Amino acid sequence: MRLASWACLMCLAPASVLAQAAVNVYSAEMSVGFGAAPGSLITVGDFLVFADPNRPENSVAISRSNIRTASFQENVLTVVTREAVQTAVGSRTQFAFRVVDASAGSNLLAWSKPGKPAMEPTEKPAATGEGRWEYRVKHAHFPWGECHGNLVFTKDHFHYESVNNVEHSLLLAVKDIKEAKRPNPYRLEIKPFSGNDYTFELEQKGMSSEDFRALTDAIAAARAQN
Repeated sequence: MRLASWACLMCLAPASVLAQAAVNVYSAEMSVGFGAAPGSLITVGDFLVFADPNRPENSVAISRSNIRTASFQENVLTVVTREAVQTAVGSRTQFAFRVVDASAGSNLLAWSKPGKPAMEPTEKPAATGEGRWEYRVKHAHFPWGECHGNLVFTKDHFHYESVNNVEHSLLLAVKDIKEAKRPNPYRLEIKPFSGNDYTFELEQKGMSSEDFRALTDAIAAARAQN
């Protein structure tokens, strides 16, 4: 690890922790807005640290006790915290780190919950009622800004209701969705046949593969009826 990375680590983690703890370092990048910051993902004692040697202001430390959930899929470690963590762009409760080595996933998950199952299940259905799925989400605006709200879909409709910016609310018939993507359990991308594309970050629970399959099945079924 480069000297600059160690400097970031020294600033973020207590010296007493660094003196006694084993340090594991993984090449990674952290999702920042619409881009990614390259650097190192480090476990040191009870801290998960992302160190950006080129832009230290992007560096962040998350205590293990503050991790609510951790999941790893398609080389992306997604961490949701119990309390917001201050970053250069504001407070966040959700972080996504893409690691170069997929084998790092089991090590990171094991570190996140010592003595407990490494990963809380993401395959459990999140349906809130018969044929209805609901999530708390953040919608990022291009080129800056964001809003928060509720995302609900059924076999017929897809609805995002923004609680702080009604202009960004969205109501679609499922048949009007051209494409739906789920790069990881905490990110959903919707592309309608007309209008702007939408990208959502799920805040309190991830979307399981089963739930995403329900959405894509509903889209396919709606198209087949027309």
